[in-house]
This record gives sequence, C-alpha cells and structure tokens, in this order.
Amino acid sequence: MATTARLIINSFPTSRNTLSSSSTTTTTSPASPSSSSLSPVDGEVKILEEVELTTFYAYGARPLCSRRRPSSISSTSSSSSSSSSSSSSSTQGMTIDKRKRLADEIWRQICHFKVRAAVTACTFGLAVVFGSIFGATLKGEKQKIDAHKKFMETPPEEKISILEEHKAQLLREKAALENRLAVFRKRIQEREEEKLRFEAEWRQRKEEWRLYDEEQKRRTADRERRRNEASR
Repeated sequence: MATTARLIINSFPTSRNTLSSSSTTTTTSPASPSSSSLSPVDGEVKILEEVELTTFYAYGARPLCSRRRPSSISSTSSSSSSSSSSSSSSTQGMTIDKRKRLADEIWRQICHFKVRAAVTACTFGLAVVFGSIFGATLKGEKQKIDAHKKFMETPPEEKISILEEHKAQLLREKAALENRLAVFRKRIQEREEEKLRFEAEWRQRKEEWRLYDEEQKRRTADRERRRNEASR
C-alpha cells in the first residue's frame, strides 16, 4: 500500500517548466473561459482533491489534509492572475524526498487507522466472550437456586419419589459407565495380546535370520576350504 501511495504521488508535477508551459499554453490557446481562468495552483489543488477522494477513501483511511479551493483565487480573473504571478515560486513540483515523506505519512495514517480498528474489534470480542461466560454462570447458579427452592417447597412424599427417580437415573448412568469401562478393558486386553503376538513373531523372524546367517557362513567356509584343498 505504501508503494501505491508513492505511485499516486509520483503522478504530481515535478518541475516548474511543466507548470509554466501548461499555463502559457492555456493563456495562448483559444480554450473555454472556465479552463483559462484556472491558475496552476488551482489545478494542483484540484488534482490533490481528486486523488484524496478516489484513493484514500478506497483504502478505508481519511485523507491526509482537506485542501479546499480558495474562494479568493476563483472569484475574479484579476485576482487569479495576481496570485499566479506572486505564487510562481510556490508552484514547483514536489521533490522525491517530499513525495517519500508524504507517502510515508499517508501509509502511517492508514496503518494507525487499521491498528485502532483491530484493537477495537479485539476489545469488543473479548467483552462479548467474557460477558457470555459470566451470564451463563449466573444463569446456571440461578437455576440451581430455583430448583432447590422448588424442592424445599414440595411435600415429603413427592420428595421421596423425586429422590428415588434420581437414584434410578444415577444407577442407569452407573451401569452405562461400567459397560463402557468393560469395553475399554477388553480393548486394552486385545491390544496387549496383539503386542505379545507381534513380539513373538519378531523373535521368530530374528531367530530365522540368525540361522540363515549361520548357514551362509558355514557354506562360505566350506567353499573356501574346498578351494584351498583344490589349490594344493
């Protein structure tokens, strides 16, 4: 984005010759009254306003500075000619250093805006999360208190039936947990048996490889012995 800002700023006029040539051509050529009455300062201000409105708002940032068109320049042709003659020294194009500084300042403002937006969003998200957790905790505590009050207001016979239902529910949950524990233990036993089987197979293969190596060594020794006997 900093490179984009620099490219936009590079489109501004860079020397006095371009502005003076454009001003001379506008005064000598037969143009419309509206274009001939505009001074170089007015044209530069208009370019800056268009760049600020089209580019800086597109990136979500506000323009660096709002340069308004001075009413004294466009009021009469005499005032525009005097201002153009007096401000000819100030109509020079921006240098490379000025462009870089302006681009860096624009980029800094965009970054600051994005950082502020990110911090605000994070703060709002944290507030929502903590608020939801705190609200859920309060709701659970309130439900427990209401259930206890309701239980204390019930007669003893209903209390006994409620407790028995709760006991039956707990027994069902206990049976389900015991079944899951039995299944888990069965899986552990199967894994242990599989591990023992793999270890037995590994030991058997290791023994086979050892016997094969011994057989190969014995054959090699016999071959060498026969070769030595044949050479004698």
